[in-house]
Amino acid sequence: MVLLLVLSLIAVAVIACDSDGSSDRTTEPPEDLDTVVTDGGPSTDAFPGETTEAEVTTSTETTSETGGDTTTSSAEETTTTASSVPQTTSTTEKLISGEIRLEDGKIKVMGFIDKVWEADGKRWIRIDYAEFLTGDEAREAAIKAGELSPGEELPNDYYIRNQSHTLREYQVSKSVQITTSSWHGVMEAAATWEEFKAFWSDSPPDPEAALLKESPWWIVRDGSVVLRIDEQYLP
Repeated sequence: MVLLLVLSLIAVAVIACDSDGSSDRTTEPPEDLDTVVTDGGPSTDAFPGETTEAEVTTSTETTSETGGDTTTSSAEETTTTASSVPQTTSTTEKLISGEIRLEDGKIKVMGFIDKVWEADGKRWIRIDYAEFLTGDEAREAAIKAGELSPGEELPNDYYIRNQSHTLREYQVSKSVQITTSSWHGVMEAAATWEEFKAFWSDSPPDPEAALLKESPWWIVRDGSVVLRIDEQYLP
Protein backbone atom coordinates (compact mmCIF):
# COMPACT_ATOMS: atom_id res chain seq x y z
CA MET A 1 0.00 0.00 0.00
CA VAL A 2 2.80 2.34 0.91
CA LEU A 3 4.46 1.60 -2.43
CA LEU A 4 1.30 2.47 -4.39
CA LEU A 5 0.91 5.74 -2.53
CA VAL A 6 4.50 6.76 -3.38
CA LEU A 7 4.04 5.92 -7.05
CA SER A 8 0.83 7.99 -7.18
CA LEU A 9 2.60 11.04 -5.75
CA ILE A 10 5.42 10.72 -8.28
CA ALA A 11 2.93 10.53 -11.15
CA VAL A 12 1.12 13.68 -9.96
CA ALA A 13 4.43 15.59 -9.77
CA VAL A 14 5.38 14.57 -13.31
CA ILE A 15 2.03 15.70 -14.72
CA ALA A 16 2.36 19.10 -12.95
CA CYS A 17 5.83 19.64 -14.45
CA ASP A 18 4.60 18.81 -17.98
CA SER A 19 1.73 21.31 -17.60
CA ASP A 20 4.06 24.21 -16.55
CA GLY A 21 6.42 23.55 -19.49
CA SER A 22 3.59 23.69 -22.01
CA SER A 23 2.42 27.03 -20.61
CA ASP A 24 5.90 28.55 -21.05
CA ARG A 25 6.12 27.49 -24.71
CA THR A 26 2.79 29.06 -25.69
CA THR A 27 3.78 32.53 -24.37
CA GLU A 28 6.98 32.78 -26.47
CA PRO A 29 6.64 35.27 -29.37
CA PRO A 30 6.31 33.80 -32.86
CA GLU A 31 9.36 33.88 -35.09
CA ASP A 32 7.71 36.04 -37.82
CA LEU A 33 7.51 39.06 -35.45
CA ASP A 34 11.31 39.30 -35.59
CA THR A 35 10.89 41.16 -38.99
CA VAL A 36 10.16 44.43 -37.16
CA VAL A 37 13.72 44.44 -35.81
CA THR A 38 16.29 45.93 -38.18
CA ASP A 39 19.79 47.39 -37.82
CA GLY A 40 20.00 46.10 -34.25
CA GLY A 41 16.91 48.04 -33.07
CA PRO A 42 13.17 48.32 -33.50
CA SER A 43 11.97 49.64 -36.82
CA THR A 44 9.77 52.75 -36.97
CA ASP A 45 7.53 50.77 -39.30
CA ALA A 46 4.79 49.07 -37.29
CA PHE A 47 3.84 47.33 -40.52
CA PRO A 48 5.97 46.99 -43.65
CA GLY A 49 5.07 49.65 -46.26
CA GLU A 50 3.10 51.90 -43.87
CA THR A 51 4.25 55.52 -43.68
CA THR A 52 5.20 56.55 -40.21
CA GLU A 53 5.05 59.97 -38.60
CA ALA A 54 8.82 60.33 -38.99
CA GLU A 55 8.54 59.71 -42.73
CA VAL A 56 5.75 62.27 -43.05
CA THR A 57 7.89 64.88 -41.35
CA THR A 58 10.78 64.19 -43.69
CA SER A 59 8.46 64.31 -46.67
CA THR A 60 7.04 67.65 -45.52
CA GLU A 61 10.49 69.16 -45.14
CA THR A 62 11.45 67.96 -48.60
CA THR A 63 8.26 69.36 -50.04
CA SER A 64 8.93 72.65 -48.27
CA GLU A 65 12.40 72.84 -49.69
CA THR A 66 11.17 71.95 -53.14
CA GLY A 67 8.35 74.41 -52.81
CA GLY A 68 10.86 77.04 -51.77
CA ASP A 69 12.87 76.40 -54.89
CA THR A 70 9.77 76.60 -57.01
CA THR A 71 8.68 79.80 -55.30
CA THR A 72 12.09 81.34 -55.82
CA SER A 73 12.12 80.31 -59.45
CA SER A 74 8.60 81.63 -59.92
CA ALA A 75 9.53 84.88 -58.23
CA GLU A 76 12.49 85.31 -60.55
CA GLU A 77 10.29 84.76 -63.60
CA THR A 78 7.72 87.25 -62.29
CA THR A 79 10.41 89.84 -61.67
CA THR A 80 11.69 89.43 -65.18
CA THR A 81 8.22 89.81 -66.63
CA ALA A 82 7.39 92.77 -64.39
CA SER A 83 10.68 94.43 -65.34
CA SER A 84 10.16 94.04 -69.08
CA VAL A 85 6.55 95.12 -69.02
CA PRO A 86 7.33 98.54 -67.63
CA GLN A 87 10.05 98.75 -70.24
CA THR A 88 7.48 97.93 -72.91
CA THR A 89 4.71 100.19 -71.56
CA SER A 90 6.91 103.01 -70.27
CA THR A 91 9.42 102.98 -73.13
CA THR A 92 9.06 106.42 -74.65
CA GLU A 93 8.20 106.63 -78.30
CA LYS A 94 11.15 107.69 -80.41
CA LEU A 95 10.64 111.27 -81.50
CA ILE A 96 10.69 112.24 -85.14
CA SER A 97 12.35 115.48 -86.19
CA GLY A 98 10.15 118.38 -85.12
CA GLU A 99 8.28 116.49 -82.40
CA ILE A 100 8.32 117.71 -78.80
CA ARG A 101 7.56 115.51 -75.83
CA LEU A 102 5.41 117.26 -73.23
CA GLU A 103 5.69 116.70 -69.48
CA ASP A 104 2.66 114.39 -69.50
CA GLY A 105 4.20 112.21 -72.20
CA LYS A 106 2.03 113.46 -75.05
CA ILE A 107 3.68 114.57 -78.28
CA LYS A 108 3.37 118.02 -79.85
CA VAL A 109 4.39 118.76 -83.43
CA MET A 110 3.68 121.26 -86.15
CA GLY A 111 2.92 120.56 -89.77
CA PHE A 112 0.76 121.20 -92.78
CA ILE A 113 -2.59 119.41 -92.85
CA ASP A 114 -3.62 118.46 -96.35
CA LYS A 115 -6.71 116.38 -95.66
CA VAL A 116 -9.52 116.25 -93.07
CA TRP A 117 -12.24 113.62 -93.25
CA GLU A 118 -14.51 111.15 -91.48
CA ALA A 119 -14.82 107.42 -92.06
CA ASP A 120 -16.77 104.73 -90.21
CA GLY A 121 -17.77 107.23 -87.54
CA LYS A 122 -14.17 108.29 -86.87
CA ARG A 123 -12.42 111.59 -87.53
CA TRP A 124 -9.09 111.74 -89.34
CA ILE A 125 -6.41 114.20 -90.44
CA ARG A 126 -3.35 113.80 -92.63
CA ILE A 127 -0.34 115.93 -91.82
CA ASP A 128 3.12 116.67 -93.23
CA TYR A 129 5.50 117.41 -90.34
CA ALA A 130 7.53 120.63 -90.38
CA GLU A 131 9.68 122.59 -87.92
CA PHE A 132 9.01 126.13 -86.74
CA LEU A 133 12.42 127.68 -86.06
CA THR A 134 13.31 131.06 -84.60
CA GLY A 135 16.44 133.06 -83.77
CA ASP A 136 19.90 131.89 -84.80
CA GLU A 137 18.66 128.38 -85.53
CA ALA A 138 16.15 129.80 -88.01
CA ARG A 139 18.79 131.96 -89.73
CA GLU A 140 21.25 129.10 -90.01
CA ALA A 141 18.59 126.78 -91.43
CA ALA A 142 17.49 129.40 -93.97
CA ILE A 143 21.08 130.01 -95.06
CA LYS A 144 21.73 126.29 -95.35
CA ALA A 145 18.61 125.91 -97.48
CA GLY A 146 19.82 128.70 -99.75
CA GLU A 147 16.87 130.94 -98.90
CA LEU A 148 18.92 133.51 -96.99
CA SER A 149 22.36 134.99 -97.65
CA PRO A 150 24.91 135.24 -94.82
CA GLY A 151 24.49 138.57 -93.05
CA GLU A 152 21.00 139.02 -94.45
CA GLU A 153 18.20 139.73 -92.00
CA LEU A 154 15.61 136.98 -91.60
CA PRO A 155 12.10 138.40 -92.08
CA ASN A 156 9.94 138.12 -88.92
CA ASP A 157 12.74 136.07 -87.32
CA TYR A 158 11.25 132.66 -88.11
CA TYR A 159 11.81 129.94 -90.64
CA ILE A 160 9.74 126.83 -91.36
CA ARG A 161 11.85 123.85 -92.27
CA ASN A 162 10.31 120.86 -93.97
CA GLN A 163 12.95 118.24 -94.61
CA SER A 164 10.57 115.37 -95.28
CA HIS A 165 7.24 115.35 -97.00
CA THR A 166 6.06 112.12 -95.42
CA LEU A 167 2.31 112.20 -94.83
CA ARG A 168 1.03 110.76 -91.54
CA GLU A 169 -2.58 109.96 -90.73
CA TYR A 170 -3.98 110.27 -87.21
CA GLN A 171 -7.37 109.69 -85.72
CA VAL A 172 -8.89 112.74 -84.06
CA SER A 173 -10.57 112.54 -80.66
CA LYS A 174 -14.30 113.24 -80.44
CA SER A 175 -13.45 115.79 -77.75
CA VAL A 176 -10.65 117.47 -79.70
CA GLN A 177 -9.95 121.13 -78.90
CA ILE A 178 -9.36 123.35 -81.94
CA THR A 179 -8.26 127.00 -82.13
CA THR A 180 -7.53 129.38 -85.00
CA SER A 181 -5.38 132.51 -84.87
CA SER A 182 -6.09 134.20 -88.20
CA TRP A 183 -9.76 133.54 -88.88
CA HIS A 184 -11.75 136.75 -88.39
CA GLY A 185 -8.62 138.33 -86.90
CA VAL A 186 -9.08 136.65 -83.51
CA MET A 187 -6.15 134.95 -81.80
CA GLU A 188 -6.70 131.48 -80.35
CA ALA A 189 -10.40 131.47 -81.20
CA ALA A 190 -12.19 128.21 -80.51
CA ALA A 191 -13.53 126.34 -83.53
CA THR A 192 -15.76 123.33 -83.85
CA TRP A 193 -14.82 120.15 -85.68
CA GLU A 194 -17.41 120.91 -88.35
CA GLU A 195 -15.95 124.38 -88.91
CA PHE A 196 -12.44 123.00 -89.01
CA LYS A 197 -13.42 120.26 -91.45
CA ALA A 198 -15.04 122.88 -93.69
CA PHE A 199 -11.70 124.69 -94.12
CA TRP A 200 -10.64 121.79 -96.38
CA SER A 201 -13.94 121.38 -98.15
CA ASP A 202 -14.82 122.54 -101.65
CA SER A 203 -16.97 125.27 -100.14
CA PRO A 204 -15.27 126.92 -97.12
CA PRO A 205 -17.41 129.18 -94.91
CA ASP A 206 -15.74 132.37 -96.21
CA PRO A 207 -12.65 133.62 -98.08
CA GLU A 208 -10.58 133.80 -94.88
CA ALA A 209 -11.46 130.24 -94.05
CA ALA A 210 -10.29 129.14 -97.48
CA LEU A 211 -6.76 130.29 -96.58
CA LEU A 212 -6.57 128.30 -93.36
CA LYS A 213 -5.75 125.04 -95.11
CA GLU A 214 -2.47 126.66 -96.16
CA SER A 215 -1.51 127.55 -92.58
CA PRO A 216 0.76 125.43 -90.37
CA TRP A 217 -0.99 123.69 -87.48
CA TRP A 218 0.20 122.33 -84.17
CA ILE A 219 -1.23 119.04 -83.03
CA VAL A 220 -0.97 117.32 -79.67
CA ARG A 221 -1.39 113.59 -79.82
CA ASP A 222 -1.56 110.77 -77.32
CA GLY A 223 -0.27 107.80 -79.26
CA SER A 224 -2.14 107.85 -82.55
CA VAL A 225 -5.06 109.99 -81.36
CA VAL A 226 -5.00 113.77 -81.78
CA LEU A 227 -6.31 115.72 -78.78
CA ARG A 228 -5.57 119.33 -79.80
CA ILE A 229 -5.23 121.22 -83.08
CA ASP A 230 -4.02 124.85 -83.01
CA GLU A 231 -3.26 127.16 -85.89
CA GLN A 232 0.25 128.67 -85.87
CA TYR A 233 -0.06 132.41 -86.36
CA LEU A 234 2.22 133.82 -89.05
CA PRO A 235 2.86 137.59 -89.16
